Amino acid sequence: MSSSLLRSQVFNLVCSLPLLEDLILREYLVGEADYNGIEFRPLTSPPLTGTFELHSVNGSGPTVRRLLDLPGGFHFWKLVLKWRREEELQWIMALMAGCSDALECVDIQRFMRAFL
Repeated sequence: MSSSLLRSQVFNLVCSLPLLEDLILREYLVGEADYNGIEFRPLTSPPLTGTFELHSVNGSGPTVRRLLDLPGGFHFWKLVLKWRREEELQWIMALMAGCSDALECVDIQRFMRAFL
């Protein structure tokens, strides 16, 4: 999914797809304000057992926090992560820990350009 939607809108859509296994997020908005005062807390979440790919210009923290808050958790077997700043390492580690029971493959790339 590559869009100009706010993260909350993206996660509303993700949680509305009960059979979703693979998820690719490309977040391009710089300086995105993603808080409208109402936090969406789904009762269920899709299986999320395939591949998770995240390319984020803004930093992956908000996206990873939303994944960690999903009621069923996530169980990706493959992570493909593109990061830019050193601070991102804590979120990469959190993702790996969150799916450690299923994780088989990790592809971590650092990019230097402002846009993906």
